[in-house]
Amino acid sequence: MRTLNKPLRYGLACLLFSSMLLSSSVNASIYLVRHAERISQKDDASLLSRQGKKRAKVLQHVLSSVKLTAIYCTEYKRTQQTAAPVAEAQHLPPTITNSEDIKGLAEKLKAVPIDEDVLVVGHTDTIPDLLKELGAPPIPIAKTDYDNLFIVTPRKEQSPQFQRLHYGEDSGPSSQPAKP
Repeated sequence: MRTLNKPLRYGLACLLFSSMLLSSSVNASIYLVRHAERISQKDDASLLSRQGKKRAKVLQHVLSSVKLTAIYCTEYKRTQQTAAPVAEAQHLPPTITNSEDIKGLAEKLKAVPIDEDVLVVGHTDTIPDLLKELGAPPIPIAKTDYDNLFIVTPRKEQSPQFQRLHYGEDSGPSSQPAKP
């Protein structure tokens, strides 16, 4: 069996994502990602690496069919850099949130009107906590996980719908619990 070349696989993945995203946006959806790859795991103020900047552009492409009404990222530059291509393409300034105030952000997200979609860019410790606050099952994010795209779709009088997708290049095995 012959394998597909990399550009064709990428194109098919984007097509699949777009169709999944369009079908999931009947109700409001909350899209959550961890920031893209950073230069240094040891420096808390580390910026995105070249690979991280590439992933941020892929995120913009993946979300191009979604009309966002808000983008939330933390005070750390790497989350802002990850959100930047999406924000620029959608002409939507990101809202900076305190990475320590998970409950406050969760309350804002729960108050999003039913016809609005939002993006949240966070960290390995904030995204799982937000998902839990929004009613999703517990999801650990490993130190090497950068390619997760979580979608939470609130539903009236039911548990929210939860999807875990992947975007961009595979970020490798995800076996280690991570620090932000």
